[in-house]
Amino acid sequence: MRALVVGLTLSWALLPFPTSAQVIQPRLTADGKALILLEEIREPPEQRQPMITLEFSPELGIRHIRVAGKGIVPPAAVSLQCGVATWPVARSEVRLMPEQTHAFFAVEKAVADAVLARPSCRLVLVGVQIPVPRDLLQAVWAAPPPPGAAPPPSPR
Repeated sequence: MRALVVGLTLSWALLPFPTSAQVIQPRLTADGKALILLEEIREPPEQRQPMITLEFSPELGIRHIRVAGKGIVPPAAVSLQCGVATWPVARSEVRLMPEQTHAFFAVEKAVADAVLARPSCRLVLVGVQIPVPRDLLQAVWAAPPPPGAAPPPSPR
């Protein structure tokens, strides 16, 4: 997997991190349950950015986007964009914690399925476009097998 370079300039009013071009290397978490698009950067102040992950909650059956960081003011919505199609995703929950604020954006199944079917998509956050690697997203957001189904064959 190669790193993507994206120019980020985000509004201090919405998220306290105007950053210049950052190298983004999307990756799955060790347990494979989340796709990390951006890691949180706290220092130096001029390069602050939130952590952004795409996740699936098997308990709730919900796919969501998480934006988290120390001192962030979460936006009311983000968008998923694939070609000319754009789907706004409203903030569904905010958790204020001592070290980080977590904002969750629940993604409807129809939207997640549409994004999974498209060859190229981006997450748009405060006007900034962040590429979403389809192969890694597939590992996190693809529909789980029905109960009792045989597990998929192991890759060789």
